[in-house]
Amino acid sequence: MPKLKENIRKISSKQGLYLGIALLVINIGVYLYSNFTHNWVPMISQWYQFSKFLIITGFAAFTAVLCRKANMKSFSFQEGFSGFFIAVAIGLGIYTLSNWLLLDIFDPDAGQIVTNESAKLIEDRLGKMEQKPEKIEEAIQQLYDNPPFTFKNQFLGYLYNLVLYCLPAILVALLLKTKKPIVK
Repeated sequence: MPKLKENIRKISSKQGLYLGIALLVINIGVYLYSNFTHNWVPMISQWYQFSKFLIITGFAAFTAVLCRKANMKSFSFQEGFSGFFIAVAIGLGIYTLSNWLLLDIFDPDAGQIVTNESAKLIEDRLGKMEQKPEKIEEAIQQLYDNPPFTFKNQFLGYLYNLVLYCLPAILVALLLKTKKPIVK
């Protein structure tokens, strides 16, 4: 059994590193595109965030499948969850670190521009929801008082994302377990 857990850790860590590198390349690509076109909206676009979610979930699910293939005889829920979660934790950690370095350390001006674009987006969305102007101003002020690209906020975002990715991890682990399997 210890060899099985070591094997899962090894596969998940390797795939998590690949995921982190892929997210790093995508993030730098979006940053360079935004910097070149002077259009920073893609950095905060819902489509970009949703695509990132799909990439992470798909990559981590693929990792769990690889772990199951390596251990076909007996694959528990815990092993499936671990395979998924380790890959997400490593990949997302690399992405978060790169985002912090890029937008807070290397190019804080870009981070400020993205924050300004986020403020415009908040104002637009809350305005469409017919919120009171005071509430809109309060939300925008809160954004400026608590800049999103500081290490603290990036780390908190990382932790929130890890909790978020527990949901698909549970589903994937349930689907892949060999003891009382849902899918054979």
